[in-house]
Amino acid sequence: MRITVIAATPLQAAGLLAALSGVADWQVAVHAVQQPLPQDTAALVLQGVEPRSLPSALPAALPPALPLVLLGDGLQEALAAPGRHDTRPLALLPAGTTAAQLRAALAAVLQSLSVRDAA
Repeated sequence: MRITVIAATPLQAAGLLAALSGVADWQVAVHAVQQPLPQDTAALVLQGVEPRSLPSALPAALPPALPLVLLGDGLQEALAAPGRHDTRPLALLPAGTTAAQLRAALAAVLQSLSVRDAA
């Protein structure tokens, strides 16, 4: 299954690729914010992206059930709209999340669960 990664810097993207590599059946690919998501994307991982750099249509353009993993501050606010009740599987994680925590959170959202860091 295809996991699409969007990160603020090439270094962050490389870190996400390294953290998610080696998991059976996961094909991880990095994309720019402005690129359309591949149609076969099973989950989207966002890290360190400035909320103002996200296209305003991104949340609306995402398939309603597409699982999201958000790493860093400000992303959940950028993707939340007043009155919007998004029921997609969602993981909200701090920027310092370990590779094991990231893999576990992604595995959870792929099983239609949601995860939130308690810190």
